[in-house]
Amino acid sequence: DSEEEAKEPKRVEEKMGFLRIKKEDERGNGKLRYFILQGSTLHYYKAGHRDETLGSFELAYAVPTPAEGDMCDFFLSYRKRVYVLRGTSPEEVEEWVGAIRTHNRGELGAKLAGYLSKKPKYLGEWQRRWFVLHDSALTYYE
Repeated sequence: DSEEEAKEPKRVEEKMGFLRIKKEDERGNGKLRYFILQGSTLHYYKAGHRDETLGSFELAYAVPTPAEGDMCDFFLSYRKRVYVLRGTSPEEVEEWVGAIRTHNRGELGAKLAGYLSKKPKYLGEWQRRWFVLHDSALTYYE
């Protein structure tokens, strides 16, 4: 076994810890998951089960944004979805947001994300939408 372990390169784990995660439109506190930020990917696992990845975010497509109001939350815009991640303290959230931004260096990486109001072209009321600014495009999601 030790010879096999010596042949395999060691994984570099840059940041890890527990966070709660839920989709933005879900109610409740979210599910507790173990996160590992490794290179340009953020993986998450069922609490206590690091052998099977439940999901991952390619950071080239992800934008972390601190939440206004609750300082223990931050939003993670990923492709066409927005997730709410919750840490245990504002300092922990600041560390995660900073680490994700540091590793989000892909050419598709978004620069800024947040809510803005958008008025339909013809008729209708202003609508709150999640916008993501990339190098050459501003995209919004319902």
